Order: sequence, then C-alpha cells, then structure tokens
Amino acid sequence: MTEHKLCIACGHEDMAFDTRDLNFEYRGHKTLIPAVSGWFCLHYGEAYLEDGGRYANTISAFKAPFLSVTSAVAVTTAEVTDRKGALQA
Repeated sequence: MTEHKLCIACGHEDMAFDTRDLNFEYRGHKTLIPAVSGWFCLHYGEAYLEDGGRYANTISAFKAPFLSVTSAVAVTTAEVTDRKGALQA
C-alpha cells in the first residue's frame, strides 16, 4: 500500500512520496535539477522535499551570478539618485 500524507497547502490527502526531475527558472534562465525526492501533492502541486537541502543549495548556486549583477545595478541606481538630489539642491 502506498503511503499518502495530508497537504497543508490545500488540505487534500493526495501527497505521495516520489523522486522527480524539477525545472527551475529565474529571470528567464532555466535549469533542471535531477532526482529530487520528497512528498508531492497530486491535487495542488505543492512539494515538501526530503533531499537534505540539495535542491535549495542548487537553486542558491544557480541564482548567485544573477544576484551579484542585481546588487551592482542597485548600488549604481542609488548613487545616481544621490547625485541627482545633490545637483537639484
């Protein structure tokens, strides 16, 4: 008999343990994370992963180059705003 769990997101008892390849997209860039294990809601699509943090670590590493670019742009924008304010004073 297959064990099922209650989904806390939708309340259905439609969660089943499985290992799946998961797609991830961030700012138009895509990656595939293979063999992620956890409980997946068959009704709502929610997932509770039991992969020892591998999925989260992979996502963090994938996003890191884009976050450093974002930080650089934010600093530049702040500097422009400060200088614009000083010129208008």
